[in-house]
Amino acid sequence: MWAACGLISNIIRGKLMRILFLTDYWFPNMTANAICVRNISDELINQNNQVYVSAYYDKNSKNIQGGILFSFVKPSLARTLLRASQSVDNKTQALVYSTLGKFINRIRRALLIPFYPVTSLTVPLRWKKQANGYP
Repeated sequence: MWAACGLISNIIRGKLMRILFLTDYWFPNMTANAICVRNISDELINQNNQVYVSAYYDKNSKNIQGGILFSFVKPSLARTLLRASQSVDNKTQALVYSTLGKFINRIRRALLIPFYPVTSLTVPLRWKKQANGYP
């Protein structure tokens, strides 16, 4: 709530901002969050702000579309398996993918209990590595 109020007050005062959005998936797998981020980003670009979007995709890459700077990071193995279980037609294969993805997630969470509320030690490093090189 406070972040939104600060964002609105900066926009009203005319300060240019550099804004980063972290979302789960982007085109071609648009989710409701990605659509909202795209709409907000378009409006912020119209107000001459710099907008960066980072999302999961099948490969690491960077590109610019419509003034928005994109950074894509490969998802973890568990996330990839869970996503694949939703798109497979064979029910047995989908069950294996889903079970394996959930098992990997549970092991990861058990190992990270001493670091709570951190849920991953590698994700922030992957985001940072991919974001290097942006102005």
